[in-house]
Amino acid sequence: MIQLAHFLYAYLELSGAGQSEAGAALPELEVVVPTGGAGNIAAGLLVKRMGVPLKLVAMVNSNDVVHRAVTEGDFSMAANVTQTLAPAIDIQDPYNMERVFWLLLDRDGASVKIMMEEFQNTHKYSLPENHRKLLSQVLSTGTVSDDGILETMRRCWDENQYVLCPHSAVAVWQHYHCPPRPGINRCYIATASPAKFQAAVQRAGLTFDLPEAVQALDKLPTRYQILERSPDWCKDWEQTLREKIQALRLLSVSSQEGTGRTTRDRLGQTGRPGGTGRTEPGFPVCEGGTRRSERTRQQQRGRGRRECSGFDCFTCPLTCLQAEATSHRSSLAPHSFTLS
Repeated sequence: MIQLAHFLYAYLELSGAGQSEAGAALPELEVVVPTGGAGNIAAGLLVKRMGVPLKLVAMVNSNDVVHRAVTEGDFSMAANVTQTLAPAIDIQDPYNMERVFWLLLDRDGASVKIMMEEFQNTHKYSLPENHRKLLSQVLSTGTVSDDGILETMRRCWDENQYVLCPHSAVAVWQHYHCPPRPGINRCYIATASPAKFQAAVQRAGLTFDLPEAVQALDKLPTRYQILERSPDWCKDWEQTLREKIQALRLLSVSSQEGTGRTTRDRLGQTGRPGGTGRTEPGFPVCEGGTRRSERTRQQQRGRGRRECSGFDCFTCPLTCLQAEATSHRSSLAPHSFTLS
């Protein structure tokens, strides 16, 4: 449900609908999504069914089951998952495609059940041609190799002084190889911070200074509990998780009482960190909203960094660094910049 808001926000900001004449048809917005489990794609299709004129493009890595389903009707798993530079979308079982099929087949749950059971039991399913055509009418696809990911990360830095995470690069690859036609509004969904994928950043020949809040995670103690696979393991694990959540909740309440501060006090009236929607002093933010250390920003200025020019063709639904957001040091406001 949260992802629905991302698509609606992107459309309102990027489609140019606000400049349309009264009574004119709403302009279309093309949204390019790095895809693994197809959750974002399912959300986009829901928004499209709500009447928002979206054109959806799913970009995948070498684990290309969604691409094969759209282009060939081959909805099947490969023998093995291919390890890529974008591991969060190294998925052979795109579980949200069940929702996509349900929407395309006019909520025919019985047909979708048969389809998905065959897929789960045999790891393959051949889409009837009429179903494949329905899918291709609402979804375009493409594939990106690891070399393509690295090429995109380098080019985005060279031309925009912005470090993409490898998953976001899967989407942005489309910008360089299939640029939008004149008059077409397009945006690319960015999914994570490069701070989480330092190995990929280094392979691209780039650097990214980890924020202090992220560096601090390595110094924190690691706590874990071994869960045994009992006869009723699912129920047991759920109960263990509930107990842990309750313990953390009680600890949080106790801590708040000790300091005399409540969650409302910390977040302020707007519900955002500090109540301002802005970051606190000492945490530099680039013009597009992604945090950088002061040294990195000086390097960027030295290389003639262009200022972000607002919502044009790239949007990131959320501030990337969860660690900082959790510590109430960053705004959750969306940010964007224009790709060269």
